[in-house]
Amino acid sequence: LPAAPPAVPWVAAAGFGFSLASIFPTVLTHAERATRLSGRVASLFVVSAAVGELLMPLCVALLFVRTPAAFPRSVLAACVAQTVAFGVAHRAARRLSRGVLRGMAAR
Repeated sequence: LPAAPPAVPWVAAAGFGFSLASIFPTVLTHAERATRLSGRVASLFVVSAAVGELLMPLCVALLFVRTPAAFPRSVLAACVAQTVAFGVAHRAARRLSRGVLRGMAAR
């Protein structure tokens, strides 16, 4: 591959960031539809996201120092972990909403 101009990685990173920007509000909307979302729970979403944003690059950098092959492995592990976490959260929210709906129907 020919050498890319210095602006190409920055434009690609910005485009990638813009494409991921809608994920966080979508998760909040999905959580709000599945359950009642209080301010406390929403703040937990924000704090959890901030902690993940701080720790994930650090962990990847520490692994990358050992071997560059750790980067794709860590990305794959993060994707798998996020998919599992989403499945668990979605299942818990469905159970919770069914329980809340049953409780409302009994009234």
